[in-house]
Amino acid sequence: MLSQAPHQQQPSTSAAELPSPSFLRQNVKTERQKEKLAQLVAEMQMLREFFGGGDLREFTDDDWEALLEMRYSNERADYLLSMRSVEKEETQAEMEKEDEKISVLNQRKYDAGEMVYARHFNEYIELYGQDFRNFIENTHGARILSRERLDEAIQLLVDCRYVPRYPLRMQRRLIENFQTLYEKNWASREPFRISFANFRPDQQCAALMKRYLLFLYGPKRLQTEESGPFQQSLFAPSVSPQELSHFANCRDPEETLYVSWRAVRFLPVRPPMNLKNIIICASDDRDLVASSASAAAADRIIPYRIPFERYAPHYGHLGTKLTLPLHAIAGIMGDWVRTGDWTTAIADHVGPRRVLTPDEMAKRDDGLKREEFFKLAMKDFEVSRRQDEVDRRNVATRAMPLEGGTQMRHWRANSEEADGKTKRKHRYTREERNARRAAKAAAGN
Repeated sequence: MLSQAPHQQQPSTSAAELPSPSFLRQNVKTERQKEKLAQLVAEMQMLREFFGGGDLREFTDDDWEALLEMRYSNERADYLLSMRSVEKEETQAEMEKEDEKISVLNQRKYDAGEMVYARHFNEYIELYGQDFRNFIENTHGARILSRERLDEAIQLLVDCRYVPRYPLRMQRRLIENFQTLYEKNWASREPFRISFANFRPDQQCAALMKRYLLFLYGPKRLQTEESGPFQQSLFAPSVSPQELSHFANCRDPEETLYVSWRAVRFLPVRPPMNLKNIIICASDDRDLVASSASAAAADRIIPYRIPFERYAPHYGHLGTKLTLPLHAIAGIMGDWVRTGDWTTAIADHVGPRRVLTPDEMAKRDDGLKREEFFKLAMKDFEVSRRQDEVDRRNVATRAMPLEGGTQMRHWRANSEEADGKTKRKHRYTREERNARRAAKAAAGN
């Protein structure tokens, strides 16, 4: 049974619930767009009724633009559910509280005469903000160039052929994984040269890329005319629509390894001596048609899987749950190539399985039921709205008589009189037309 959600009394159409005036002037002009905006406001109100308004992050013009472009209710429902940020806010609050505790503890130690090595106390190097980013960028580039010079560089290819096929929620999750993969690789001691291949994004996917792929477009605050174009890093990943064969020799298993959750062959104990490329697929392997195994079969590549069952039996559930993100797979493969030890590589990138308490399980189940009921309510609302449109068209069609009939002429005359635009036109009979012709002929003679 669902527990009662915290409800906050809010006006149905407050200024906080609507886009900015500039967005309304540019993107909401036609009657159809105005109706769609009203529908979105009603759906947002439904979301607040199901979950309460306290755990929703602020809507931006980018969110409104994405919602206006969505045609189906299930996509809008997934997007609206993704706006809930209660867990993220709680985690951020806990982190701030923990930082505050550490700073207070350091101050007490410093006041007691102890030597404290922390920020604002005793530091050999002050390196923060953009200076820190430039330092890591130079270090990252030096590591890649040194490995390429020693012929030890390994390219990480991400096969993105199925990303445009997925619904919005899955597309967003994968593209966020792309950014996380770059950030983890950016700070790695032995980084990969990353390339995203087979990527042909549609309009919706391109909008998500512009929002989440910071290594391509930069932060939002830098995407302005005043700041000028964003300067990409020289070692940023390449995004290309070209196939995998353009980047690597995919047919040689000693040079290229394709990692797939659905593969039947395990990866070897030791990495091949001539390994140059590792391929992972950005896919949801629960769907066999759009899985990494199908992508490997399309290119006639032999796929392999990470041997969880052999070297980490207590992590064997990951072999069937398919829960590891791309950066975790890349981290496991990188450690395996460096050390040749599967046990250590898996343990360093996969946390232990935590058992939920009864209260946590009840809270999780309650949230899942709410999400399911919210999606059903969104679908019912969409069906009723479409039915209302059909009924209005049918009423208008029945009110309009057939073309060419006497009723049609009377209907047009009545509608013109109602509009104040009555135009009377004299119609001549056959006898009058014959008399006019005879008069013209006599005048000509």
